[in-house]
Amino acid sequence: MGLHRGPLARPPTKAVQQTQYRDGHDLRWLPGMSLYHGMAPFGRRCPSAFLVFWVFGSWACGSPESAQLGPFTVELNSGPALILKQGDFQVALSDTRSFGFRTVRANFETQYGAFRITETPAGDFRTGQALEDIEVEGDRLTAVVVDESQEPLADLVLELAGENLRLRVTNQIEANQAFVSLRADGGPILGFGAQTHDVDHRGQIVPVFVSEQGIGKVDDDVPAEVWFLVGTRHSSYLPVPTFLAPRAQASYGVHATTMRRSRFDLGATDPERLEVQVGEGTVELLFSPGPTPLDVLRQQTAHLGRIRTPPDWTYGVWMDAIGGTEQVRAEAQALRAAGIPASALWSEDWRGGERNGRDYILEEDWRADPVLYAGLPGLLEELHDHGFKWQSYFNTFVVEGVDVAEHLGPHLVQTPRGEALQFDGNTFEPTGLADLYTEANRQVVRDELLAALNAGHDGWMADFAEWYPADKKDVSPSDGSDPEVAHQRYPVAWAEVNQEAVLASGRDDVVIFHRSGYSGSQGQAQVVWAGDQRTDFQPDDGLPTVVPIMLGLSVTGFPIVTHDIGGYASATNPPTTKELFFRWTSLGALSPVMRTHHGRSAFANWRWSSDAETVAHFRRWAELHTRLWPLFAGLGRAAVEAGAPLLRPMAFADPADSRLFGIKDQFLIGDSVLVAPVVTASTSVRAVILPKGRWFPLEGGEAIEGGGSHQAPAPLTELPIFARAGAIIPTLPPGVMSLVANPAVPDLYDQPGERELWIWLGADGAAVEAGGGRYQLTSPGPVEGTVTAPAGLTVVSTGPRELVLEVPANGVYSLESAGGTHVFTGEGHDAQRQLRLRFRW
Repeated sequence: MGLHRGPLARPPTKAVQQTQYRDGHDLRWLPGMSLYHGMAPFGRRCPSAFLVFWVFGSWACGSPESAQLGPFTVELNSGPALILKQGDFQVALSDTRSFGFRTVRANFETQYGAFRITETPAGDFRTGQALEDIEVEGDRLTAVVVDESQEPLADLVLELAGENLRLRVTNQIEANQAFVSLRADGGPILGFGAQTHDVDHRGQIVPVFVSEQGIGKVDDDVPAEVWFLVGTRHSSYLPVPTFLAPRAQASYGVHATTMRRSRFDLGATDPERLEVQVGEGTVELLFSPGPTPLDVLRQQTAHLGRIRTPPDWTYGVWMDAIGGTEQVRAEAQALRAAGIPASALWSEDWRGGERNGRDYILEEDWRADPVLYAGLPGLLEELHDHGFKWQSYFNTFVVEGVDVAEHLGPHLVQTPRGEALQFDGNTFEPTGLADLYTEANRQVVRDELLAALNAGHDGWMADFAEWYPADKKDVSPSDGSDPEVAHQRYPVAWAEVNQEAVLASGRDDVVIFHRSGYSGSQGQAQVVWAGDQRTDFQPDDGLPTVVPIMLGLSVTGFPIVTHDIGGYASATNPPTTKELFFRWTSLGALSPVMRTHHGRSAFANWRWSSDAETVAHFRRWAELHTRLWPLFAGLGRAAVEAGAPLLRPMAFADPADSRLFGIKDQFLIGDSVLVAPVVTASTSVRAVILPKGRWFPLEGGEAIEGGGSHQAPAPLTELPIFARAGAIIPTLPPGVMSLVANPAVPDLYDQPGERELWIWLGADGAAVEAGGGRYQLTSPGPVEGTVTAPAGLTVVSTGPRELVLEVPANGVYSLESAGGTHVFTGEGHDAQRQLRLRFRW
């Protein structure tokens, strides 16, 4: 162990001591040490792509001495500072205000799940000026941060955490608010969970605190006069203190491990600074070094958690059905009669509901309504026989007088006076919350969920969980934790209890979807939906917010996302129109889960059966979504194994292309399919920003050279979809009506080996099936003229710029063109699998 005492403003003149690192490397502690990742030895020219953590001083690339801290090279200099460097990009802790601490008094007001937070500081931040008592042992560095008076301010720890680097600074002055300040480049900053307005948050201040999103939103974070109804710009059901910075050479990520409120100043106050502020006396950041965006997600989700393998029907079409046993039965029959592929029905009103004008008002019971859903066991048996899974609805509210009120009464969240917490809930009736912070209370809730699974439910919407209070004057958490921590953890605990019930059931065919969460939900919430959008095209809270929300979730560890086709809330705007429903349907079909919702104005909203044209439109897009099951399920495998999202921001296509950074109305499925939904009214043509390379319209047509903007036709029934040269899209054959095994309609398992692959020549590509089988394409540049198959292969058809073959899935197949040889390989598949290969160029 090396040791240096005294401020680093007066660095020593020679090394203190040398020790042996556990993997055999020498660890030498030297004057002027900084920390680098993946660098050449100091004294050589710095490489163009690496991650540098510049600890406590000015960076000197040419320093002659170096040491290894695991995969990192370490060199120490004077003054508190930290730099992350990737090529020309660098983020650094400033040398005068790297760390700061102060005491504040926070007041949390709450109504209807919304929060207004007021902070009263006791004084200014005390900031760090230098370091003393630096010690290095193994893969851990410790030091004391002193202020300008040379008084101890905080203890600092820098250590490896898997592939990440953890920085933890804990105050010694009994402060309850801390910050770390970084210098930053001008690149994009993505993440923070479900955010409605933006994909790139550079230049903003992003507060992170779990809350209701609001009905409509103001354009900043100053609460509206009716703050308990209207949301702020960053109010979110599922915010997380995590971001990902895609960069041309080496992307990186930062996660704040706090369970309290946090605030990220992303260059809003000073374009050259990022500041991470947390509501506690310790600030801990986890840096993920990449170098690719997918590497960052793999590193972050190794810490935050990953979903378990979801059942096959997860990626199907889910249709809502309300009104009771006979209405649900009639809906199932109507869908099958219309030839609409669907794999699940979900009934939000299984606990009760009634019509109120154009609206449908749900009851808040926890068990089936014995009148509305009389004969429920028989209905579920019928649905299962016809290829439908059945989902219901749960939340944590316990309304006065509901069927479980007496049973759950002793197990509700308590006030500091020892009484059950009570507030006006979403039904405007006296409401409590199920407590999830003792095992006894948790068991009562888990038993209710388990009973539903044992009764034949195949999953449900696990709603709400944002309403837990955060102020000690309002609530006394049963586990003794701080109310603010309990508030942030409550949606995580709700997801945990749901998964515990699934595990207790022994079933592997259950899907539960959530809208709320926080750090730690990543491994518990299999599917997340985008919340309650308004039924309109408004950019504050309508259809345009869906893509930003899905992408924000995708890059923070929630890989399977969905949304309410048609929207939900109509309190301040008209119900869903035919145009809105058409546009939302096509976006839903290109999302991992295609799911409808009747919405609050259930009897006024346009729906799939409103007229014959809508039925045809919905059927066509539901067929496409169902056929794309192998694509989504294959990407889901990568989500389980490495945290890779199914939907990806445009910046993932080319982190060097600044045109792609802020795009919030386009996304990628995997890395080869580009979707450009229409999210504005009265639109027939829209601009599509294409990354560099060659892109093909999915429905056919000549290649378009990327690198610019393309005006794509977008009539009401269509949306622009493009495949990159080299793309391999595995699909199901036409005619599959359900992803659930059943005797009544064609399903996924009737012809399990059949696949039709859509393949675009002109570049290399690959795809993976959910079962692990791989497809690979080696193809030279742009193809002109014809493409021919060798004798012995079964040619199904030929056409202009298209060749269709039928082949066994395992094999190597070569095609010839004037530009060279194109080789398609299939391996690792079931021996019975047959492929129809549809080559285009």
